[in-house]
Amino acid sequence: MYSGIVFDYLAMATIRLTVLNSIKESDGRLPILVCISQKSKRAYIKTEFLINDIAEFDNGKVVYRKDANTMNKRIEFVFSQFKKKYDNIENKEWLTALQIKQVIISKKKPTHISFIEFWKSRISEFKEEGRNSYAKMNEETIRIFTKAESDIPISAINTLLIEHFKKWMERKGYSNGNIGLRLTHLKARINELIKNGVLKTEIHPFVYTKIPTAEPKECDLTIDEFRKIQNTEVEGKRINLAKDMILLSFYLCGINLKDLLSINLNGDTITYERTKTIHSKTGKGNITIPIHNNAKPIINKYINKKGVLDLGYSYTYSNLQKYINLCIKKLKEHLGIKQTLCFYSARKTFAQFASELGIPDGVIDYCLGHSDKNKGIIRYYTKVRQKQAEIAINRVIDYVNNPDKYKDYIEMRADVMMMKG
Repeated sequence: MYSGIVFDYLAMATIRLTVLNSIKESDGRLPILVCISQKSKRAYIKTEFLINDIAEFDNGKVVYRKDANTMNKRIEFVFSQFKKKYDNIENKEWLTALQIKQVIISKKKPTHISFIEFWKSRISEFKEEGRNSYAKMNEETIRIFTKAESDIPISAINTLLIEHFKKWMERKGYSNGNIGLRLTHLKARINELIKNGVLKTEIHPFVYTKIPTAEPKECDLTIDEFRKIQNTEVEGKRINLAKDMILLSFYLCGINLKDLLSINLNGDTITYERTKTIHSKTGKGNITIPIHNNAKPIINKYINKKGVLDLGYSYTYSNLQKYINLCIKKLKEHLGIKQTLCFYSARKTFAQFASELGIPDGVIDYCLGHSDKNKGIIRYYTKVRQKQAEIAINRVIDYVNNPDKYKDYIEMRADVMMMKG
């Protein structure tokens, strides 16, 4: 029998009795409510029991009324029925407060949470964390997965399901990159279920399925193409914006647009953690790099009093991103560049030039904000990495400013690499 007002589930979902001044009947009386709480969200179920004032309810009990004892016995019985349904819901940690309420008040027998319900709850969490782009990509993956497999119980996830989904996408003509992205999202959600003990399996569902990779995006520029962007005077607000954004990203080690627009650019260095990987990496992943003199005139052109870039547009980030890509397309046409040109070209080109100059992969990884896959201890010597990054940036920018100075070295190094191959 019920002997308290709160029942915890994994320190997240709870069920209790409460009264709120904000929820009243037409005659002003207050209904006693069943409150379901889940991750700071609440849902309420009205009971038939009414009191005249909030003072008549204390610590889950009716007080200061002649009929208090009678009401409490009846309330205790009714609450125990709700509590029984609540206890029979499996995997409550993946449901919202509203979903738990719907299961409790439903006349149907409680069912196990489906895989799509779990996935949608994770998407809600991504949005709460500000990972809107990742949430949208997962929503698209759910759409594709549902077309292929419909909704399924979590217990139905196995190797055959994964292989069937992959083959379905192949038959529908999805590219390797698209298939790889959808399977990566799917595997991440399955790993979460396994980690939390919700999906119990001796064989991982992906054990026989290889995730395909996309063909490398050929968007890095040649030295001549980059110098054309760097040295050609252009007219027009859009084309100038495109030129400035590509050059500024390049001078800051190929920084992504979202990070570029959010970091403080006052001072001689920048320190940040990539927005793209901040939720997936463990430990501290900050990058500190110097602001090269080539970058400062561009920064001064757009920086505001808060130290961040103000491009003069009130668009959402998504719309601003589309606008900048449109401007870059116009720049490509204006300069007659044949290679694919996009904002990512700055990052890809910086990495390519750094590699051609013989800069170690670990240093390039640090400049780009990648995790060090070798996990060598030097990764944690932050000051050493910062100094190496400064040398790398200076060398890459000196190369684009004076390519003839490095021509013989790059050709010789290319020959040596060919012999090693």
